[in-house]
Amino acid sequence: MRILKILALILVLGGLIALAVYVARHTERAVRTLAIEVLRSIPRAFLVLEVQREIAVATMDDGNFVFGPRVGHATASRKTYLGVDMEKVGPGDIEVNGRQVQVRLPDPSALDSSLDYGSVRLFAKRSGFMLLRDLASGRSIERELLDLLSTTTPEYTTEDLRAQRQSFVDRLNRGAGELFKAKRLSVTFK
Repeated sequence: MRILKILALILVLGGLIALAVYVARHTERAVRTLAIEVLRSIPRAFLVLEVQREIAVATMDDGNFVFGPRVGHATASRKTYLGVDMEKVGPGDIEVNGRQVQVRLPDPSALDSSLDYGSVRLFAKRSGFMLLRDLASGRSIERELLDLLSTTTPEYTTEDLRAQRQSFVDRLNRGAGELFKAKRLSVTFK
């Protein structure tokens, strides 16, 4: 009889421990999900670190010896928004310790880039054969140059990105804590 009581006590204690572990893991998962939800609700304008204005350049040289030249050059003013995309933050980037949450932010990247089409300047030179080939195939050197201008984004050095990232982390640590206070979470960014 005494052995049955000891076994029952061990089973009850084991069940309580399993329940505590389950609740702790479930709570941690819920806090991660809540943190991701709040981060993704931050307005995109707040996530922009820098707006860069620059001159975009595109060149092409598709000519050949037989049919002659097909050369083009285009320039335009471009505005690029450098920032942090919160959609890239996943559960693996969030560490939870009770109500203390640490979020590892992704590296900054180009969020958006737009051309000022009023500032586009095109230069194109084609031989007669190349013009006929373009007309027959439905190609347009001007359209190809515009596609090149709009799809190329500026390159950033890792030093520039690190400096921008640290600036953004500091800004978030100062200002974004208010977003999480309503959820009774203390969040720090790294």
